[in-house]
Amino acid sequence: MKIEKPRILHYTPADSLTACLEDDNYIEARSFHNIIIQDQDINTLHLDGCKFQNVRMENCHFDHIDMIDVIFENCELSNVHFNDGAIHRCCFKNCRCMGIDFADCTLHNIRFIDLNARYANMSGSKFKQVIFQNCDLTKGSFILCKFQKTEYDACKLNECEFHNTPLAGMDLSTSEIEGISVISEHLRGVIVNEQQALRLAALLGIIIKE
Repeated sequence: MKIEKPRILHYTPADSLTACLEDDNYIEARSFHNIIIQDQDINTLHLDGCKFQNVRMENCHFDHIDMIDVIFENCELSNVHFNDGAIHRCCFKNCRCMGIDFADCTLHNIRFIDLNARYANMSGSKFKQVIFQNCDLTKGSFILCKFQKTEYDACKLNECEFHNTPLAGMDLSTSEIEGISVISEHLRGVIVNEQQALRLAALLGIIIKE
């Protein structure tokens, strides 16, 4: 699947997020390295062409965030809130994101790579051209989501909730799906391997006689 990568700009190093917000909530072409961002509650933050590397975020709420061409690499983003965000051409790589909140977001051309995102909340979000690669999403919430051209490649989806989320056309064959919660009608058209099919049959109460 073709996913547009973030367009790399010439970044200007920034010492802190707060210093960049003196004028307004629009931050463009800035890079943040080896810093801690904490106790931020910013509504309608706009990030355009920014990079966060080795950044730790603590107690941060960025509701209605707008991000385009943003890279997060080797960051600590656990329990950060990005609710109601519009996120386009972004990459999250090798980050710790336990309990991260992407509820009610629009995510387009996004790469999630090598994440520890257990307990992530992505309910109510719309996904288009999104790939999850080698991500631990155990016990995550994908309730009332809409997927279009979305892939899970070698991910852990154990005990994830997919209530009211149709999985037609979704290829889960390379991922772990032990104990996922989903109703039978939304499994129609999902792609799984033979072993997964047996697990799903048991989940649906089907008895397989040898």
